[in-house]
Amino acid sequence: MTDFSERTRVFAQIAAAAWLIGSVIWSIDVGFDRFGDDGNVMNLIGWVALVVAGVFTLLAILGVAPAHHRGPMVKTGIAFHALGLTATVVVFWAVPLWAALYSIAMVLYAIGLPQVRRATLIVAGAMVAAVAAFIVLTALQVGTPDSYGDYPIAWATSFFLATIGGALGSLVLSRRETDSKSNIPAAV
Repeated sequence: MTDFSERTRVFAQIAAAAWLIGSVIWSIDVGFDRFGDDGNVMNLIGWVALVVAGVFTLLAILGVAPAHHRGPMVKTGIAFHALGLTATVVVFWAVPLWAALYSIAMVLYAIGLPQVRRATLIVAGAMVAAVAAFIVLTALQVGTPDSYGDYPIAWATSFFLATIGGALGSLVLSRRETDSKSNIPAAV
């Protein structure tokens, strides 16, 4: 194993941990409003966790696909990932927006980087499930609406699905074996 593959593995592990932290904080805070007056601090920690998760997921993908291995699908995936990360920074609470952008990026990575297809499709599937859950639970008006007229259970479920999927996909990516010649994860 080389430094390059080890660095990529560490980036994926950091991303997995950050997705998991974001999952716990946001699912509890948004769904059940359990932090009370400390909610602002927890919101900040949750926001930082989501941003860190997005950044380190992107760094792991960049590590898997060095510049000379990036075809048009991967480059387009990086652009959608950057848009998803920007959406996370600006409107972190808008799960359907950033989850949709990340899912597009992950599908493009799956097409352009077959060696990480399993990991990226786990993330893409979870992000699509998060958006679908949000739409369905909101349409069915599950739970009691909050002061904004939103349904916290829909938000919490979508946060949970998106972030757990991000954590699982990142963990799978961190477990990939590398081809010692190219230093790129072996194909699935």
